[in-house]
Amino acid sequence: QKREEVLRNPIRSRSRAHDIIKRMLASAGDPYTRFLTPSE
Repeated sequence: QKREEVLRNPIRSRSRAHDIIKRMLASAGDPYTRFLTPSE
């Protein structure tokens, strides 16, 4: 369901894409999984 919601709305900024990826990974509940932006 979350995936469909993301795919329905185009992502126009890199910052928004990073936020979405971070939220999707956080929802997995794995404490060892995280997203690093290119600057990190």
